[in-house]
Amino acid sequence: MKLSTIPRTLLKASLASLVVEGMAFASVAPVPQYLYFNANCEDCALAANSEAYNVVARLELDQYGYGQPLVNGNFLQNGNVISFFYSGSNLLAPIQTLAVRAGEKFPVGGISSISGLINTGLDWPEPTDGQLEVFFDGQRFTIAMNGDWAYYAGSALPNDYGHGTWSLTAGTVGSESRVLPEPGSALLTALGLTVFGLRCTKKAQ
Repeated sequence: MKLSTIPRTLLKASLASLVVEGMAFASVAPVPQYLYFNANCEDCALAANSEAYNVVARLELDQYGYGQPLVNGNFLQNGNVISFFYSGSNLLAPIQTLAVRAGEKFPVGGISSISGLINTGLDWPEPTDGQLEVFFDGQRFTIAMNGDWAYYAGSALPNDYGHGTWSLTAGTVGSESRVLPEPGSALLTALGLTVFGLRCTKKAQ
């Protein structure tokens, strides 16, 4: 190799390195502080005799990038997770657990371990799918890549389970069913319809 070609070779290598680094950086979209998982709780809906029962899980994040692994903190350094929240249901009370932060003691009932990642599509920063497994105070909450989720309160079988999707906004919480009128309201409605029918019959005669 001639000496005159060395600078060109180095220049090409440098440009190629910059392009690769730029592509890697561009693939990690910035993420807001909160990501939400809006889901249906199937066992809750059965208990409420409803078509669906909405629940919400929320991740509070710190400098997280889509596609990166979720990391718990420790006494020496912060991770990219601040807290995890589950809205609870008609069967369970709301739950919030905190991650370890640098220089602080382990929070009571805090996150003992967390793993997974959240992905985004072409229309970022809206999340598209993700995996999550978080352990805290003898409990476990899991979300699979296909949106199936489950909550375990220290048991082999899930206490809550269902299917959901990731979002930038929190959905509603509670039962999704037809609102049935109270017995008194139903009786008044029936009487009103009866009187109306009798009047129509008399006019026809």
